[in-house]
Amino acid sequence: MSSKKTRKNRIFFESDEMRVRIINDDFLTTDLIENNSVDLIVTSPPYNVNIQYSSFSDGIPYEKYLGFTEKWLKKPIS
Repeated sequence: MSSKKTRKNRIFFESDEMRVRIINDDFLTTDLIENNSVDLIVTSPPYNVNIQYSSFSDGIPYEKYLGFTEKWLKKPIS
């Protein structure tokens, strides 16, 4: 069985009018966000302060962290 997420299981919630959608996907690679369609982002990005996560290391070099942050901040306006 494939572990790849389908469109249906990447959309956590969608209103009947399709004006509100909660997406459970990688923000940088998702294909579920249409251009100029984002009004609000609720996220918990790595803050690069050496917090011990079970599945992510946020101890990356500062320049790499800035590059990552710039990518996800530009995504909703592209």
